[in-house]
Amino acid sequence: MPTSLYLTAEQAAEALGVSISSLYAYVGRKHIRSQSVPGKRTRLYWREDIENIANGKSEDRVVKWDSILVPETKITLITENGHFYRGQSAIALSETATLEEVAGVLWQQDPALIFPAATSKVPKGFKQARNALSALSALDQAGSLFPILEAANPKSYDMSPLGYARTGGELLRWFASMVVHADRPSIEPIHAVLAKGLSAPAGYDDMIRRLLVLLADHELTAPTYAVRAVANTGSTPYQAVAAGLVAHRGQRMLEGRAPRIRRLLAEVLSEPDPGSPVLERYRAGEAIPGFSHPIYKGGDVRARALLNVMQDRFRKDAAVARLSEAIKVAREGIGVEPDLALISYFIEQKLKYPVNGASTGVVGRVVGWIAHAMEQMESGPMVRPRTAYTGVLPSGG
Repeated sequence: MPTSLYLTAEQAAEALGVSISSLYAYVGRKHIRSQSVPGKRTRLYWREDIENIANGKSEDRVVKWDSILVPETKITLITENGHFYRGQSAIALSETATLEEVAGVLWQQDPALIFPAATSKVPKGFKQARNALSALSALDQAGSLFPILEAANPKSYDMSPLGYARTGGELLRWFASMVVHADRPSIEPIHAVLAKGLSAPAGYDDMIRRLLVLLADHELTAPTYAVRAVANTGSTPYQAVAAGLVAHRGQRMLEGRAPRIRRLLAEVLSEPDPGSPVLERYRAGEAIPGFSHPIYKGGDVRARALLNVMQDRFRKDAAVARLSEAIKVAREGIGVEPDLALISYFIEQKLKYPVNGASTGVVGRVVGWIAHAMEQMESGPMVRPRTAYTGVLPSGG
C-alpha cells in the first residue's frame, strides 16, 4: 500500500478485491470517505477506511468510546423492581441501613474501618479558608477545600482498596459538615448530621436516611462518568469526587431541572387546588417536572417506596396531603409517575437550608462516585479512548 493518505480508485478497488463499479457502491454503503481532486473529474479515497474494510474491521468509523472506558460494572443494576447494589436491593437496604453501611456494601469494605470512631483533625488554615469562601455554596466550597484536606492527610494518597475507602469515608464526613456549615466533621451517622444541622422536623431524620440510601448510586450518570474519567488517570478520592461535583453543576444536569421541580412543588403547596399546577402544565403541552423519568417505563419504584412511607407516617401533615393529591392527579389524569427527584425536593423543603447548602442527594451520590472511582482504578491499565474524526480531510492530490 502507498504511504499517502489517499488511494486512487484503481488502488482502492485492488485493495478491496472488487471492481471499480463495486467500489463506488461501497462508498455509500460502507462509509468510505473520499475527496475530489481539484481540476479533475477523479476522486481519491481515504486510505484508512479502505484498509479497515480490507482487514475485516468494523465499517462504522465512529469509535464507541463509552464502551471502552466503562465496558461493564459490578456496582449497580437497575431493574423495574428497583436498584440493586452489588446484588442487594436498595429498597430493602433503605428500610434499615445507614449511608455508611451502604458505603461498606458499595466499597466492599468494613464500615467500622472506613468510618472510625474519631473525627479528623482540622488542618491548619482550614478555618480561615472556609471563612473566606462562606458566600459560596457547599459544592463550590468543596472544590476549594478538598485540596487542603487532601494535602493535610498523607493517607489520602493511599490508593489501595482499603486506603481509598478510608479516604472516601473521611471525605464524606467532611462534605456533610460543609452542607450543614459545621466547623468540623462528626462521627454521628451522616443522616443524623444532616437532620440536626438542617433542623429537620420530627421523624424526617429517618426519611433523610432512606433518601440517602436510595440515591447512593444511579449507574453511569454524566457526573459518574466524569468521576470515572478522572479516576482513570489514578486520581485520589478527593480529586475524583471534585470532578463529580463540577459535572453535577452543569446546566444540562439535574440542577437545570431542580428550579422547575421546586417551582412546581411551591405551587402544589400554596395554590387552592394542589393538582391544578400539574394539569396547567399538561394542558400547555409542557413536560411535568419531577415525573416520568425516561429510564423507568413503569415508574420509579424508589419514589413509590419513599412516598408510601411518608404518606403512612405523616398522614396528618397538610403538605404531604397536598403532594399526594398532586401525584394522584398526575397518575389518574395524565398517566405519569413521580420521580425520586420530586420526593427528594419535597423532603428538602421541609429542611432549613443555609445559604451555602447543597442537595442531600449529592451527599448520598458521593458514595456511588467513590465506588465507581474504585472500580475504574481496579479495572486495569489506564484507558486511552479513541474517537473518529469526521471533520474536513487533508487536501489530496
